[in-house]
Amino acid sequence: MMTRFLCGAPRRGDAVKEYEGEAGTSYGHVAGHQYHDVDVLLRQSRGGGWRMTATETWGSAQGYDEEHGRHEAVGHGDTPVEAARDLRGNATAIEDRGYLESAISEALDAWETDTESP
Repeated sequence: MMTRFLCGAPRRGDAVKEYEGEAGTSYGHVAGHQYHDVDVLLRQSRGGGWRMTATETWGSAQGYDEEHGRHEAVGHGDTPVEAARDLRGNATAIEDRGYLESAISEALDAWETDTESP
């Protein structure tokens, strides 16, 4: 999880809050294996709303990652939950829905934990 703290609405040049979620094959980035990952980034927009992006990548690891394909989707909302709902609707190209849901859940959990902290 990457979190950059900001009090109040973000202004130009200010850091914004970001929360990450990821899911994929646990052994996929080991040389000689195939990988398949979904990464989600939840970010507060400058206007005060939220943007959630999902990136699905797959390929093979040969001492380095050789990407064979990629799908991307974006969701927007006034709250992180609304952005996640919009992302789910827009993410029709993302093939592994289980990985997508896990990554979304991880990002939302990070956001909820941050908002519950004093």
